[in-house]
Amino acid sequence: MFENRIFKAALSIVVFTVCACARPYDPPEFRGMQEFVGAKDVAGSDGVVRVIMTHGMCTGSHQAYGSGNLNWVGTRTEMIAEIIGDKKYKRQSLYQAAARYYGTATSPAVYRYDVNLTGEDGIRYEIKLLKWGQTFQSAYNALDVLENEIQKVPITRAKLNDQLKVELMDDCLVDAVVYSGPRGNSLRSAYREAVCDLMGGTIRGTNQGVQGEKVSCSNARKIDRTPTVIVPESLGSKVMMDALNSISNVGSLGSVRAIHLATNQIPLLSQAELSAMASARGEAVDDGSTAFKSMVERLRGPRGKATSSPMAVVVYNDVNDLVGYHLTPAWVPEGVSLTNVLLSNGDTYFGYVENPLDAHYKTARPQVLKMIMNGSNADL
Repeated sequence: MFENRIFKAALSIVVFTVCACARPYDPPEFRGMQEFVGAKDVAGSDGVVRVIMTHGMCTGSHQAYGSGNLNWVGTRTEMIAEIIGDKKYKRQSLYQAAARYYGTATSPAVYRYDVNLTGEDGIRYEIKLLKWGQTFQSAYNALDVLENEIQKVPITRAKLNDQLKVELMDDCLVDAVVYSGPRGNSLRSAYREAVCDLMGGTIRGTNQGVQGEKVSCSNARKIDRTPTVIVPESLGSKVMMDALNSISNVGSLGSVRAIHLATNQIPLLSQAELSAMASARGEAVDDGSTAFKSMVERLRGPRGKATSSPMAVVVYNDVNDLVGYHLTPAWVPEGVSLTNVLLSNGDTYFGYVENPLDAHYKTARPQVLKMIMNGSNADL
C-alpha cells in the first residue's frame, strides 16, 4: 500500500512537470503573409542563387575554424548542404578566406568565405559568409579579466545568473555595446568595403565608419541579375542594415528577392541613434523602421512596386528572446511582403520562464535554415 502511494505521488509529479512545460510555437506559427520565398524558390533561369550571410554577437559565432558550434562557417554550410541534399560537401576544420576587409583598422575587420553548394535538384547556391567578430576581441577580453579578478577569492552566484552573466553579457551583449559607439567605426567601414566588393566595385569616399556617413561604390556592376537572399543573424542584422544604407548605389548589389532576419536586433540597437536634441524635446523615438524601410526600398531596385513577385521580409524570433524583435507592417514599403515567424526554442516552465540563452541561441538551428532555404513550404 505504502509503495503504491509513493508510485502514485511520483507519477503525479511527472505528469505535473510534463504539463508545466510547453513549447507553444513548435512547430512555428506564421503571422502576416502566410507564404514566403526561400533561396530555392528564387533561383534564376540558370539555376543559380546567391545567399549573403553574416553572424551575430557572441564569440562562439566568430570563428571559421574548429569543431562543433565554434565554427560558424562550417556549421551553417553543413546544415545548408544537408537541407538541399548536397552529398559531396564535406565540412572542414579550417576554411580559407576569399577576401579580407580592413576599413579603418590595421588588421582585417571582416573576412569573407565563399562556399558553393549544389542541391539534389541541380540548383547552385553561392554562399557568401561575412565574419566580423574578431573586431571586438579586446572588449570581451577586458570583461573576462574583471570576472577572473573578482573570482580569485571564489564568490557564490546563482547558477542561472552566472551562466547569463558569463555567456550572454560578458561574451555576447558586449559586442552590441561596442558596435553602437565610436569603436564600431572600424567594423562599419570594413563592412561597407565587403558589400561594395560583392557589388563588383570599390568604396569611394572618406569611409571613416561614422554613423550616418554616406559613401559610393565605384565601378560597381550596373545591375547584377543574380537572384539574392540576405540572411543576417542577431547583431548582424543592424551591421548589415547600416552598411547597405550608407552606400548610395547599393541597388547594384543584385536582384534581392528576400531578407531573412534571424533574432532581429534592429529595433533595440536603433535606439542608440536618437539625437540628444530630439530626446530633450521629448520627441518620439525612431524605432529603426525609417532606416530599415529605406534599405528595403533601395535594395528592391528597378523591379519597383508593380512586380508580380514581391520582395519578402521574414523575421524569426523566439517569443521569449530578450533581445530579438519581430516587425510590424510599418517597417516595410508598400508591395513588400512581411512574415513574422514565431518560435519556441526551448521549454517554457509553468508559463513563467524559458532559459534566455536557449531562446536566443537556438534560433540558429536546422528548422530555421529549412525555412530560409525552402521558404514557407519547408518540411518542418
